[in-house]
Amino acid sequence: MPIPGFGAMLGSYRAQLKVSIKRSGRLKPPVFTDYELARIGKIVVQNQKARWAMGINANGMKAKPLNRRYYFVKKAFRHIPDPIRDNEMTGDLKQNFQLRKAGNMTIRAQPSARLPRQKALRAEQYEEMIGFSPPEIAIVGAEFAALTVKYSKAAWQAMGLMP
Repeated sequence: MPIPGFGAMLGSYRAQLKVSIKRSGRLKPPVFTDYELARIGKIVVQNQKARWAMGINANGMKAKPLNRRYYFVKKAFRHIPDPIRDNEMTGDLKQNFQLRKAGNMTIRAQPSARLPRQKALRAEQYEEMIGFSPPEIAIVGAEFAALTVKYSKAAWQAMGLMP
């Protein structure tokens, strides 16, 4: 059965639908403060570190197991019975991973020192751990939605009366 076109639907609903516009205007995009962006960025960093501790990659799936040699090296170095891929061998990467920029509608989190950044690039070649997982995307989306609702009253700019 073919789907009716918009024109046919509009014609059938025209009698039922009555809309009158008193004023015209536009919605200006919300301008979030650096403090609000930093708060969201800190939530992102906390969630990423918690996800790493559970051994979950950036796709929200369980990370690949360590190769056999690295498994025993990490087991001996960290003195843990069953090591997983958690971005923590010496602690450099996890301790230096922080919010680097939160402003101008940009949130960026990465290791702050040069050596941990190099370790992160090397670790990303084995398994992508740094980045938004689907649950984190939902958390960030909910935070931005809450901020947008806060600014929605100030977002409408009236252009004047319509004739």
